Amino acid sequence: VLKTDIEISNESSVPASNLSLHFSLEDANGKEIALKQNTNPVQKIAAGATEKANLSFSIAKPEKWDSEHPYLYTLTCRLKDGKKVLHETVRRVGFRQVEVRGNQMYINNMPVKLRGVCRHEVMPLRGRSVNDGMWRKDVELFRRGNVNYIRTSHYPENKLTYELADELGLYICAEANIESHSDLPSANPEFNGMVLDRTQTMVENLKNHPSVVIWSLGNEATYA
Repeated sequence: VLKTDIEISNESSVPASNLSLHFSLEDANGKEIALKQNTNPVQKIAAGATEKANLSFSIAKPEKWDSEHPYLYTLTCRLKDGKKVLHETVRRVGFRQVEVRGNQMYINNMPVKLRGVCRHEVMPLRGRSVNDGMWRKDVELFRRGNVNYIRTSHYPENKLTYELADELGLYICAEANIESHSDLPSANPEFNGMVLDRTQTMVENLKNHPSVVIWSLGNEATYA
């Protein structure tokens, strides 16, 4: 089941009507997959208002995504006013199921061993000023080195890291940017809002990436 959560904001000064959502799904070869009810009307949206829509599509026998078979589909959502396209959003998506049974992780009902490293967004010659191409080079080096898993220590990385992990087949442990080297965030309730906000933001930003199989809630903080 392919589920979509849509938010449409009318940022104009007049109500918006005659709107509709149009969805299309293509496989890795660019062949379109038939979607039932791929066109959905949108109710009138008042000026400055936001409407939400939750739509699901049943996909018969989809190709599964894993690190050895990083199969991706392309989902396109278009917002139209009559026949005019107002906005278009394109996402690459993968179908996979993650389970833990005892002390063993299964992906698509197959046991998986994680062979991984921590990764910082840094390079020897430029420090933290990483330039174009280094993200792909890093992921390609990991794959050639028989690494199938990385931990993003200690912050959400550039979006290219996750997109390339989806494309090239690399499992990710996504870590919230919560590192304290002390007991303050976990022991002091004044930090609860900050911790929850950063964790929620991480999940909202990365939940659509099939490469993300583990969520880390922070690093080096005590539970005093």
